[in-house]
Amino acid sequence: MVTTETVVLAVAIAVILGLSLSALVDMQRRRGRFAGGSGRYPWHSEAGSVYHVCPRCEPGSGADPSSLRIGTGDLPLCQRCAQLQEGGEC
Repeated sequence: MVTTETVVLAVAIAVILGLSLSALVDMQRRRGRFAGGSGRYPWHSEAGSVYHVCPRCEPGSGADPSSLRIGTGDLPLCQRCAQLQEGGEC
């Protein structure tokens, strides 16, 4: 489970390194951390109405990297991500 402290630490590191949040998100996605499961981060799009946890989710994977944000954004889980998790495909 990702805690608020983990997210704050990730953002603080990005600021110290001079990275934009979208660059941090992109780096984490490439490392496989934007996915469901232990030690991985949920993400949402700035303009989205749901959050994502599964890299195999087509809507979640196709979001504009510059609009991605770490965390759930207090949004409901994407239905496609939920389906992929239930099927063990996430």
